[in-house]
Parts: sequence; structure tokens; C-alpha cells
Amino acid sequence: MGRISAIKNENLRLLGHGILKNDMGRISAIKDENLRLLGRGILKKDTNIIFAISRDK
Repeated sequence: MGRISAIKNENLRLLGHGILKNDMGRISAIKDENLRLLGRGILKKDTNIIFAISRDK
């Protein structure tokens, strides 16, 4: 029953249960409940699969 534990990126918004979307529209939808935000622009899944979020510099 994983929830998104922390959102440290100010451009990310929690739209619903396990759904993230940023203001630039780069992240369309993340529906996996096991994703956690470890740091700035990095999501980690409980199965050690790491997703990197590319941000505009």
C-alpha cells in the first residue's frame, strides 16, 4: 500500500492517488502507488527501479 511519501519538487503536483503531473507537462501520469520521490527530480520504485525526471534548466 505504498503512497508517495514526499514531493520535494515544487513543479510537481499530486493530482490523485499515485498520479503526478508537473506544470510543464513532461510527466503525464504516474499511476504506480509504489513510487516514491527520493530527491529533486528522481522517483524511486519499491522494486529498486529508478525513474529519472528530466527538468528544464
